[in-house]
Order: sequence, then structure tokens, then C-alpha cells
Amino acid sequence: MADPQREHRKESAGVRGELPSALTPPSGCRFRTRCPLATEICAEQVPPMRRFSEQGQRAACHHPLRPPVPEPVAG
Repeated sequence: MADPQREHRKESAGVRGELPSALTPPSGCRFRTRCPLATEICAEQVPPMRRFSEQGQRAACHHPLRPPVPEPVAG
């Protein structure tokens, strides 16, 4: 059954924070100015690109919401 309050929370939970400049991007992770999980490492290091699904979806984040999956073994 639909929950109107839950739907309203989803609508208002958009990305917040400062948009990164395309001309002078921030150091480290380019999205850290908008990320609620950003820490000092996010300002210091670009996060590595990692695989997060068996279908091959990838993301670069120091604090992912779920653990990465192993890369497929060549051979």
C-alpha cells in the first residue's frame, strides 16, 4: 500500500550542497561538496573506481553505501 509520508520524504531528500565548479573542481572527490558522508580523505584523495554489481556498474567513492564486488577473474 502506498505511503504518502514516505513518498514526500523521498521527494525532499534530493542532493544538497554546493555544485562543484567545472573550471576549478575541488580537490579529491569531485562530489564531496554535495556529499553528506564526505570526510577529510575525500578532500585529499580521488576515490578509486570500483565495481559494485555483477552487471559491471562502477562508482568511485571512499564511503560507499554497500561493499564493492570482486572483479571477474580473467581466464
